[in-house]
Amino acid sequence: MIEGSVWGAACDLAFSCDILSGTPRTSFTMTPAKIGIPYNSSDLLNFIYAAGLHIAKEMFFMALPLEAERAVKLGILNHLVPEPELENFTYARARQITRNSPPSIAVIKKQLRLLADSHPLSSGSF
Repeated sequence: MIEGSVWGAACDLAFSCDILSGTPRTSFTMTPAKIGIPYNSSDLLNFIYAAGLHIAKEMFFMALPLEAERAVKLGILNHLVPEPELENFTYARARQITRNSPPSIAVIKKQLRLLADSHPLSSGSF
């Protein structure tokens, strides 16, 4: 559940979540290039898996906000919800997940992580 702007390492934390819901005011910004520092390579992979190589490059090179509508189109945000409805919407989704088999969810989550981690980077070059 994301309401408002997410900057720096908080983006990394958000991108490591399973499902993201946000409001029209939600945005994601990475600023290491603006403040003159590099970024951890393993965390860069997290961005590439979440946003794709070219969007990760844009976010890091430009250090400009990625707005909510674009984040939805790119598949970074799963859902865009009006601000007053965000909390109820998010908790309803969480309740739906808890109605399913916890062992099944755990195994599928692990399988998805393994498959994503084993997928070679193929779009563009570094």
